[in-house]
Amino acid sequence: LKRIKQLTGAQVVVDQATKDLGYSMVRIVRSLGWEAAKELVEHRLEQAREATLQKMAPGSADELIIPQAMVGWLIGKGGESLKQVKQQSGATVVVNQDTKQQGFSIMRFAGDAPSIANAKAIIQARINEIESKTAAAAQAPAVVAPVGVP
Repeated sequence: LKRIKQLTGAQVVVDQATKDLGYSMVRIVRSLGWEAAKELVEHRLEQAREATLQKMAPGSADELIIPQAMVGWLIGKGGESLKQVKQQSGATVVVNQDTKQQGFSIMRFAGDAPSIANAKAIIQARINEIESKTAAAAQAPAVVAPVGVP
């Protein structure tokens, strides 16, 4: 929070009066820099949700098992594909690759039920797309170019 205050000049306070109920409130005074402070706080909260989800024990969150060969395609260059899934669905989505040596990774989801269902549907559609492209490529005849024909 110190960094957010320094960067934005906004007054940011954490109210922990409700921490016994399992949550705390972040209050940002509407003044110069409050909108930037709000964005930074929301970003930091999303990072914390992702870190928590990443560290959860297998089976303790909504999950999909992803064949390792598809993981890179689903994440995308610089994480862009995964960012799109998060933006389109509203869910928090992480990929835990602790099991990649076993040939798969675990994609975990958090959020409300409709957001999770939407994220899973998007991922499943992308998996289906990869599988259909792979199947079509396997059925395509190989083109062999002649080499050094006199």
